[in-house]
Amino acid sequence: MPDAALDPCARHGVEPWEFDVLATLLRSGLPYVLCAGDQDRLADLLRVLLVGLGGGASA
Repeated sequence: MPDAALDPCARHGVEPWEFDVLATLLRSGLPYVLCAGDQDRLADLLRVLLVGLGGGASA
């Protein structure tokens, strides 16, 4: 595990996957929420999370 002083996520008490979710919500724009009914944006979030976990999303 990287030293917390060198790892921005650890420094702020955020896991890397949590950062991915927050970054995706930020990119989605106001109001910074994703709903189950918003299939396109929800698919974007899932793609980011799968890539972040090392899974290859074929598109």
